[in-house]
Amino acid sequence: MVISEYTNKGSRAENQDYVIHELLDANHAIFVVADGMGGYSHGEVASRIVADAIIDSVSAHYKTEADITRLMADAYDYANDSLAIKRIAMGGSKMGSVVVSAYYDGHAAHVTWLGDSRCYLFRNGKQIFCTQDHSILSQLQKIKTLRGYDEDKYASIVTRCVMGDDKLGKIDTYKLELLSGDTLILCTDGFHKEMDVRILLNNEKISKDKLDAKADSINDNFSFIKIEI
Repeated sequence: MVISEYTNKGSRAENQDYVIHELLDANHAIFVVADGMGGYSHGEVASRIVADAIIDSVSAHYKTEADITRLMADAYDYANDSLAIKRIAMGGSKMGSVVVSAYYDGHAAHVTWLGDSRCYLFRNGKQIFCTQDHSILSQLQKIKTLRGYDEDKYASIVTRCVMGDDKLGKIDTYKLELLSGDTLILCTDGFHKEMDVRILLNNEKISKDKLDAKADSINDNFSFIKIEI
């Protein structure tokens, strides 16, 4: 397994994205990409709290919780509770983060997400899976009422996220069976909205220097974790 991580503030004043992974043992790992929500306070704090809490929860329980859907639901609930505690400590400021994660069990990736950060699976250079955004735009596309001007109006509005207030409700985990040579990509919307994610399949195009050079032309923070199986 080859793992690449990258995060950049783009043309924004600060970076509210956060990427992290942990290799739990020889056959297990957890990967998380979080994106602090603009328009609320301390997005950079929210994304870090949420991602670190997911890592901590999975690390503590993956050996004893055989139901991976439950393992990940509990981890997301723990992240929500952790953000609630942080909000209280910071005076009740409204904070939030969207998040996508992948738990690797040696054979499959178990993908969980809230919001519009995404997970892609590529096989032999072809995209065979992508998460569906929890967003207004995604809902309008489902019911086939998306109009051109809606894209600007609703571009940044997500319908699910971690905010440390209400219970998160049902958390779904999608299992992806993996083959040798597959590439898994987790990324924030600043990446998938402004770049072709497929450039990450070509290692010659994704050196840190080349990505850094694009930063001033990117309107948002942009981040990813790439996992080559």
